[in-house]
Amino acid sequence: MKIDLENKISLVARDNGDIGKAICAQLAESGASVIALVAKLDELEQSRIHFEKTRLDIDICHADIANFTSCEK
Repeated sequence: MKIDLENKISLVARDNGDIGKAICAQLAESGASVIALVAKLDELEQSRIHFEKTRLDIDICHADIANFTSCEK
């Protein structure tokens, strides 16, 4: 089922798992601008490589949503 998410912005926290990556992909395929948040720096590059292979336009940022200071940055 395709949902029209053109001109919508999606923020996905903890994209580094299989479910998070699938959510990011589905949102991007539906037309949303996707920002994926990765809590651990060592997982940032893994996510970047994964999404480059999918050729989907997904921005990846380092942020721990459980940490107020991290979110503020």
